[in-house]
Amino acid sequence: MGDTVQYHLERMVPELEDLEKRGLFSRSEIKEIVRRRRDFEYLLKRPSPLKQDFLRYIEYEKQLEALRKLKKKALIKNMSQSGEQWRNSLCDRSCAMRIMLIYERAVTRFKGDLNLWLQYIEFCKSHGSKRMQRVMTKALKLHSTVPGLWIYAAVWEFEHNLNVTAARALMQRGLRMCPTSENLWLEYFRMELTYVQKLRSRKLLLGLDGGGGNPVENSMTMMLDSQEQEYTNDGTAHKISSDTLESESKLSQNIASAVYRNAVAAIPSSARLRQNFLELLDSVDSEHTHVLEETICESLAQDFPTDEDCWDWQARRLFEKSMKQVQDNKVNVQEALRQTCQVYENALQTLASTSMYERFSIFLEELLSFNMVNCKYVKLLEGNDENLEMVVKKLVQLYEQAEKAGLASAFLAEKHIGLLLRWGKLENATDLATLLCSSSMQTCGRIWALRLTLKTKSSLDSEKEKIAVLELFQEALLQVPIIQAKPIWKLAMEYFASNNFAIEKLLCVLKSSLTCATGGEVTAELTCAIIDWILLSQGMDKARQLYSEILALPGPSVRLFRHCILIEARSVAMGEAFHHVRRLFNAAVEIYGKKDTELWCDYWSAEMKAGNIDAASGVYWRARKMLQDPSTFIQRVHSV
Repeated sequence: MGDTVQYHLERMVPELEDLEKRGLFSRSEIKEIVRRRRDFEYLLKRPSPLKQDFLRYIEYEKQLEALRKLKKKALIKNMSQSGEQWRNSLCDRSCAMRIMLIYERAVTRFKGDLNLWLQYIEFCKSHGSKRMQRVMTKALKLHSTVPGLWIYAAVWEFEHNLNVTAARALMQRGLRMCPTSENLWLEYFRMELTYVQKLRSRKLLLGLDGGGGNPVENSMTMMLDSQEQEYTNDGTAHKISSDTLESESKLSQNIASAVYRNAVAAIPSSARLRQNFLELLDSVDSEHTHVLEETICESLAQDFPTDEDCWDWQARRLFEKSMKQVQDNKVNVQEALRQTCQVYENALQTLASTSMYERFSIFLEELLSFNMVNCKYVKLLEGNDENLEMVVKKLVQLYEQAEKAGLASAFLAEKHIGLLLRWGKLENATDLATLLCSSSMQTCGRIWALRLTLKTKSSLDSEKEKIAVLELFQEALLQVPIIQAKPIWKLAMEYFASNNFAIEKLLCVLKSSLTCATGGEVTAELTCAIIDWILLSQGMDKARQLYSEILALPGPSVRLFRHCILIEARSVAMGEAFHHVRRLFNAAVEIYGKKDTELWCDYWSAEMKAGNIDAASGVYWRARKMLQDPSTFIQRVHSV
């Protein structure tokens, strides 16, 4: 170990002598540098060096180099005043080489650490392309199945080295190693489209597009044209021609088409991949891409005819493209809407599903609300009554069509009623809600809640009307399963807050519903809320009577027990007797005492807080006998 460390230190001697000779560091500072480097070298030579040891060493060297540059800057300033010039020497390049050497030792030790390789590559990128290429080659050999690394290398060749041939070769090698990487296919496609755009810009800049122009622009073009040259394989230069750029552009377009075809063949089940290809094409302003665009759209419709998301995406994309044409005065808004709605209607003919109807309705509702986040052109619809009327008419037709097809959902029904209310058709909305509650939506709590809301707001303040509303609430609660009845009970609590007669009637319906309920946590949540309502409106005695009757029904949940215990615990704090809490705990552990450790812990804690030591001991021994695994309970009790 010592010999290796000494070897590395001896290699630093020429650099350190140069630093002292150039006046950048004093002898004492150089001794401190040697001491720090020796410490780091010993850390790196121990049997199991850590990654952090290498990184700390690198960070120290970077800070040392930053300090050297500051001192060099001050020294150059002083030299310029005396007419001298700075000449680069060994110390100007040795620090970067040392950092690269440390990185090399680090990646040799931690070959599988991709982040370390990327840090190394980034450092080399800022200190010369040759070293960067060698390091990148090593990284790709070790991490050939990482798509991002191939993309990084290809982008560097394309943008930094301006070598499209090398970039293509890297992309193709990467795709052979990672044929199912969507990002790799897309980035290759993006690169070819970018290259086409660059060639097009170059052609325009050099005046090879056949256009005219003013004399100043033409003279500039001639100057650039005389400077821009390409070299053949034998090294002879020739002037760039329009045919050369055009052939390169066609080649790149053909490669882009081939990339798409191969990507679809490699990943045939991904609709999102094809959508991403279309999004890339949309970002390119080229007249040569429409054929490929049509091909991708046709493949989406052919290969994913039952994908609602795919149809929805195509329609929204068409809408945005049409609205761009509206902005350019190529088509009117109504034509753009008709084209988009036609896509949705084609989808409904191919795939008549509730989900497809819902997506269509959401699109139209967004137009009415001017709430299309992803579409900046939707504001063109605002303030035009004719366009809005067209959207409303289409929405009403859609809702009626879904009803006739038997594919209406609660979501569509709610939106239909809401649309009628928005446009002031209260009577029609009420009639529709009544019809739905007596036919296809008779067990839907949300639709019943809408009908009851309309009824309560339109009813008169008379005894006859109140009885009619109560009967409608009873009918709703009898029709709707308790698991969906939460919105109905919420309305009932607000409307009958002080009507004890109505409350009694509704509680009878609740008990009847709970007898055959299987709602689990949802039912328990609703029942707890109703008990709290009774507690606030009629007092503790009535709430206690209600929860006692509910807990006597088959299968009360442990959540309901806990809620009732919490209510009684609060009453104990106000001076009530503790025996109600104990009664509830005993009933709960009779049902859930074999597995629920937390319930026993809470029971024991409640007795201890009440000062009932003997009762707490009894709970402790009962829990040890009843629990299947009492170890956790015993540990919790003894830790208190």
